[in-house]
Amino acid sequence: MAEMRQETDYTVHHIQKVVAFFAAMRNFYQHLKDKGHQVIYYEIDAKENKQDLIENLQQLIDRLYRTSYSKSCRVFRCYAKLLSAFKRQRSSSNLL
Repeated sequence: MAEMRQETDYTVHHIQKVVAFFAAMRNFYQHLKDKGHQVIYYEIDAKENKQDLIENLQQLIDRLYRTSYSKSCRVFRCYAKLLSAFKRQRSSSNLL
């Protein structure tokens, strides 16, 4: 999960809406952790937060690939497909 500027900058939002949205995300993150789930969460000002969904996903895939899983893991093939789909969608929307 990641708090990103792209969620706040695509249109004008009231500051209370932005604060409430990020507070809800942090609350949900804590709820998941309390239930024993492993969750990676980037706060808006975290140095590793690239403020871009595709860049954050690529960074996480690279980090997890190096440290936790086998290089042949199905999870990474799924992530790679998802990342490719995001990149294709972004490039096609930039053409409009």
